Amino acid sequence: MLKFELKYHFGQLSYIIAALLFLVLGCFAAVQGGFGGSEIHKNAPYVINNIVALFSLLSIFAGTLFGANVVLRDVIYKMDSVIFTTSVKRFPYFTVRFLGLLIAVFSLLVITVIGIWIGTFFVDGSLLGPFKLIDYVYPLLIFGLPNVLFATSLIFCTAIITKNVRAIYAAGVLLYILYMVASILGNSPLLASSVKTNDPSMLPFLIDPFGLASFFSDTRKWSDLQRNQQLFPIKEVFLANRLLWLSFSGLVITISYRLFNFRLQTQGQTKQKTKAQKEIKIVAFKHFNVSPAGFAYNFAAFRSQFKLEVISLFKHIPFMVMLLLWIFIFAVELKDSILHGPYGIKYYPTTAAIIEEMRSMKFGLVLLIFYAAELIGRERTANIQGLVYSTPVKNSVLWGAKCLTLGVLVLVLVTANIGIGVCLQVFNGYFDIELPQYLSLYYYSAFPLLLFIILIIFVQNLTANKYVGMMLSMVVVFLFLFAPRLGIEHYLLRFATVPDLQFSSFNNFGHYAKAFDWYMLYWTGFAVILAVLTIGMWQSSTQRTFLDRLRFVPQSIWRSKFVVLIGAIIWVACGAFIYQQTNVIGKYQNKQTALQWKIDYEKKYKRFAELPQPMVKSIKTQVDLFTDEGKYQVKGTYQLKNESGQPISKLWISLNPAVTYFDIEIANAEKQAIDQTYNQQFINLKSPLQPGAELKMDFSFEVVRSGFVPFDSENSVVSNGSYIEMEKFVPRFGYNYGLENRG
Repeated sequence: MLKFELKYHFGQLSYIIAALLFLVLGCFAAVQGGFGGSEIHKNAPYVINNIVALFSLLSIFAGTLFGANVVLRDVIYKMDSVIFTTSVKRFPYFTVRFLGLLIAVFSLLVITVIGIWIGTFFVDGSLLGPFKLIDYVYPLLIFGLPNVLFATSLIFCTAIITKNVRAIYAAGVLLYILYMVASILGNSPLLASSVKTNDPSMLPFLIDPFGLASFFSDTRKWSDLQRNQQLFPIKEVFLANRLLWLSFSGLVITISYRLFNFRLQTQGQTKQKTKAQKEIKIVAFKHFNVSPAGFAYNFAAFRSQFKLEVISLFKHIPFMVMLLLWIFIFAVELKDSILHGPYGIKYYPTTAAIIEEMRSMKFGLVLLIFYAAELIGRERTANIQGLVYSTPVKNSVLWGAKCLTLGVLVLVLVTANIGIGVCLQVFNGYFDIELPQYLSLYYYSAFPLLLFIILIIFVQNLTANKYVGMMLSMVVVFLFLFAPRLGIEHYLLRFATVPDLQFSSFNNFGHYAKAFDWYMLYWTGFAVILAVLTIGMWQSSTQRTFLDRLRFVPQSIWRSKFVVLIGAIIWVACGAFIYQQTNVIGKYQNKQTALQWKIDYEKKYKRFAELPQPMVKSIKTQVDLFTDEGKYQVKGTYQLKNESGQPISKLWISLNPAVTYFDIEIANAEKQAIDQTYNQQFINLKSPLQPGAELKMDFSFEVVRSGFVPFDSENSVVSNGSYIEMEKFVPRFGYNYGLENRG
């Protein structure tokens, strides 16, 4: 029986796709992952532990999909009546089903570890340590297996008792939510806002079922040598954590077996008979003239479909449960982070502080993925897809209604957050409620999620299998959210993702506000193209395969060519503008490029470090601020004096890398070409500057501090108060040791 169960699991399309994705993600995480500093080996025990521990969180999602798709197959295909009349006993049936789910989910982590090993073949040998099999097996035993056992036991318990697919989905999402609740209530080190530096309690480490709090807390102070060589020890608090949750998983399995009913349930049939006895009202036939064309018909169809989708959303009990838990989570974390800071410091619940905490709603993507699968597959679940898709309703109407319904979900979440913030202020006696600032969250928090809705629906529409669609969309969202850890850092490559907005009472979202507008416009153009592709490939018939739907894409693009053209123009034009601002003007560098930049600077200029240079005896500057453009210009004069004791024939000008443009003027001097990469310039004096002699130098430079460059509190230009530490940006002479690699 177990052999058949595993064969069935491993033969599912959802498992095959999940295995390939975990393999690729494991390989990619090993090659591009930023787990530790530059001195940490790509195959270090710390790195492998880190990847396996984080990926074990995905076991909840994998267990949810496999539980709904495989564990309940007898109920879904109405084979339970046949199974229960065979000689199969209750205990073997229960055990085989559970072991099948456990092994299938755990095998994904094994495949991830194999992907990590494969990834080492694509990494330079100097970045690797010696291969040790124990480094790959050990994390699977202390993190992988216990975490998978915990997740699958709860999901299997839900599946085997309720025998309801929606209940399994709800259990999977609730596990994520409850994990966040435990992290918040326990002040887990994983949540910066929950850290209490003066709290020595073991609670945060014991109530974390995945053991991540203990791992990150204990390894935070490890040296590079420890991270490269040492396995994470099983002792003290971490040992207690593992024993606690292994015992809990065993208890859940035992309870599940005791409650498991190995027989058919007739309750539903009884209800149906009772309903059948009610008197049926006779409705007279009435003829309606229908014109299935034109704007009026399409709008009426859209309104009707949208109404049905919204009603189904708010009548969904798991949705209401999740909404209540969402409110609870945000209320607890907001209260904890706003009112009680580090070392017991208590803050005023100002609107600015609350908005700063609640702006990011990335966790809402989990809900969007879940409900997108429900909405897209609603007709297929009710087995009425043939009826719906035989009507003249356009694909764009169905797509629009489902997108807008998910948009309503986003607006509900934002509204709930705003309500939590206002209530927190009122209950703490703070009545200076700035409603316009709260309303801005409908743009800064909701709009990125609205764009993600279009992406999620596009991904889930690629396959007719609801479970595969959920897995694909989860992986795609995961890739975009955790792209920096995988080496993808530029915001032009991260869908609907922008720099972390910083809100203040003085400047609102000032620094990044304009950049946010441009990024949203950029991804809106791309989303328009995705929308046309989704509508063209819409699953409007059960007979169409993926390839059949793919053939309709050119026709759909041609029919909506002006829409696609406008979207493409917006996307490309905004992309070009953002690239100009970030890479050309802002001199954008990712972490690897920035590290190499420092290394190359040292290699190129360190040999000139002993070159004698003059001292600045006096300085006069004129600063012009252009706050609307986010930049400033400086003109100034240096009075230089040679105090080196030897003639100086060559001046070496060095400016901060943040300087966008500069110009130096010295009488009787010959300027060499500016090194634009490092903002360096050599100037040859026609008459050497003798010891004790003085020289006048004029300079000018410009610094652009728009929202397309990282915020620097020591170099910011805003309309109601700029702050610039000018000594860091005016010209300096000689080698700059501050630009060396200190890692």
